[in-house]
Amino acid sequence: MKRKKAGTEFEELAKEIFDLIAKQETNSTIEGPKVFLEGKDGKREFDLTIRSTAVGLNFLTVVECRDHNKRLDVTHIDGFHSKMQDVLANKGVLISRRGFTKNAQKKANRLGISLYIGHDGRQISDDLCELGYGVSVVVYNINEIETGPINLKVHLEAGVAYPQNMQNQINDVSLLGNIQDALFNGMLKPEITEDFQIWDPTKYLNEVFVRDSSGKKVPVLSISVPVKILKMSTYWGYFHQLPNSRGILSLPEGKHDFVFRADDFLDKKYKNIFQQFDKLEDVPNSNLTVVVGEFDFEFNSSPEIRGPL
Repeated sequence: MKRKKAGTEFEELAKEIFDLIAKQETNSTIEGPKVFLEGKDGKREFDLTIRSTAVGLNFLTVVECRDHNKRLDVTHIDGFHSKMQDVLANKGVLISRRGFTKNAQKKANRLGISLYIGHDGRQISDDLCELGYGVSVVVYNINEIETGPINLKVHLEAGVAYPQNMQNQINDVSLLGNIQDALFNGMLKPEITEDFQIWDPTKYLNEVFVRDSSGKKVPVLSISVPVKILKMSTYWGYFHQLPNSRGILSLPEGKHDFVFRADDFLDKKYKNIFQQFDKLEDVPNSNLTVVVGEFDFEFNSSPEIRGPL
């Protein structure tokens, strides 16, 4: 089987990244890899083109991908700018896997050319970390949690039937799903403690409800769910180490746009890549937090349901 050239693979990677980003832009279309545009001296080839509209005007952005083994210098900026002028492009984007020299960044900024570093998990980009742009990830793999007595207060109406376990579906999401969301969004801390943490969604959500036996919404006046994590493992690593990661880093802002497959976490692939820590205080600071795990559940006692009649 014939293997693709490294440059071609990088062009396809860049298109894949921009396709993912363009899904959020309803007025943009991407063509490529390899697009030929008519220039002053004949056809000019670009790796990608992005056509967009705004306030009734059409804009053309041309994209070049350079998979060199060193940082791109000023000569690459000059050559790319000349091609932009030939096809009357409104904007130019240069993507490199190895980055750009400081002088190249200055020249590109002066000419209005956007610079990006592109990377994926097929070729681990440790250069990003050396440049200080590595996006670190901490994964809390929670295996077992325990809940204490749930205190639910609602307005119970006479003559209406209520399911005994209605506290297990809050805002039409299972109690387990709600606790998972609370851990992921920072409402609960992913750490093992002797004391229960209290999850109270009324502090974070505008509407909290359960449903009666007929399916009608019943507003929750107050609710408290004691949660304790019993078993947990902590892993730390860099985002670009995940096998299906895709990312572009804009220079000089340092803004990182990236995508990854949830299966890399659900399939526990990170366990073979990331470093495991026994103590939370030893985990390095991270830009991204992920909470995964089996979430084995244990109820200590029946909930108490109260409310004015």
